Amino acid sequence: MSTTPDYKETLNKMATLEGLSKFISDSSATLTNKKASLITLLKNMQQNIGKVRSQIDTIKSSGATAKVEIQQLIKDADAKQQESLKNIQSNITTMNNLGELEAAVNELNNGITGLQQIAQGTYADAAARAPPGGQQGQWPRGQIPGQRPGGATKGGYTYGKSRRGRGNRRRRTKKSRRKGKR
Repeated sequence: MSTTPDYKETLNKMATLEGLSKFISDSSATLTNKKASLITLLKNMQQNIGKVRSQIDTIKSSGATAKVEIQQLIKDADAKQQESLKNIQSNITTMNNLGELEAAVNELNNGITGLQQIAQGTYADAAARAPPGGQQGQWPRGQIPGQRPGGATKGGYTYGKSRRGRGNRRRRTKKSRRKGKR
């Protein structure tokens, strides 16, 4: 082999450098495009982070406002609850106040006791309170209204009275029907 350079080799070296150069330039362009898209993506991410921060600040301020409003509502509710409790207590006190009812019951009891004493003749002035003209229209003393003036009915159909209707005959019971079959 000779020491002189071969033009074919030189041309090949030059040709291969052109390919390499073209590859590097294409890679550089692609890398530049990728860098530009990454920068755009980062800018968009920064904008989104800013939006999220503003939303977080809004939420924090809303939370603080809500906290103050809730505390105020609790204070207002406490006042309303105290008012309702006082109203309930006054109603219960009114319901438990039985003074008027007790007075009316005592007055009624005294009236009934007085009537009982008049009926038993324990008052000295019972004759003065009796209606004029004797005992007309009244039952004799010691008798219950609804009884005959001669006293309690004796004999006869005393057991059947509860089975009679007004103005009807005595109804026969199951046992009285059995007695007839002997």
